[in-house]
Amino acid sequence: MNTPKLPTAAALLLLVSSSCSKLGQLIPVPPPVGVIQNLEQTPFKTYTDSLFALTSTGTILTISGVALNDNSLPGNSGEYIGQAEIGYAFRSSVDGAVTSLGVLLPTGGFKHTVTLWDSATGQVLAQADVPTLNGGKWTYVSLAVAGQAVPIEAGHGYIVGFNSLAAGNSIGTYSTGNSIYILDGIYTLGGGGPKIPIVPFTKGPVTFENYYFVAYDTPISNPIFPPAGSSANFSAFDVPGVCDIGFIPAP
Repeated sequence: MNTPKLPTAAALLLLVSSSCSKLGQLIPVPPPVGVIQNLEQTPFKTYTDSLFALTSTGTILTISGVALNDNSLPGNSGEYIGQAEIGYAFRSSVDGAVTSLGVLLPTGGFKHTVTLWDSATGQVLAQADVPTLNGGKWTYVSLAVAGQAVPIEAGHGYIVGFNSLAAGNSIGTYSTGNSIYILDGIYTLGGGGPKIPIVPFTKGPVTFENYYFVAYDTPISNPIFPPAGSSANFSAFDVPGVCDIGFIPAP
């Protein structure tokens, strides 16, 4: 793999100002976070924001919070409180770097482990416990400011996923911190037209291609690599769980 060249902090300062942030929220970190924020692309957040902006035209993205003992979710019968590793396969059309990891969850005050994998090898490339500062708002943890940005090769497959079980919670015990969002689908013509699947979609150079849902109901020591035992019967409608990357293309 050729390692893409990433801009230095000094070069970033020459390219952009720090007056505009594209992130929903960012855990406080030392500079040059403002510079990084201005360069970062957040494809899943940008995608959902663009759909919400179309509501007045009759295009509607419906989103709802659920607990993972909901009968509609794979692997659950309603008789136990199962959890899941929920991941999204993505690739970029250009070299660059994943510079942050983020989640969108209904309940604030909890942390969830977000992991970046190489989809070909299953190797963990990055991981962070991302706190939800406020329910219903994206929160990101920066990898770049800690010197942990992950080089991304154009055309190569990666997976970003999160564990629905909040950090510190015991499986089998109900907690609002284990609730997730369900993206019910994209309705057109105010609900009178065709329903469009959530994935695949492309924002900037990044395409989110598919998603994985791996249910489990016994304690695990590490996040599950999503393709292992994934639900094969779920369509691209009613997509459970929402996570994201921050991405900076190589100059």
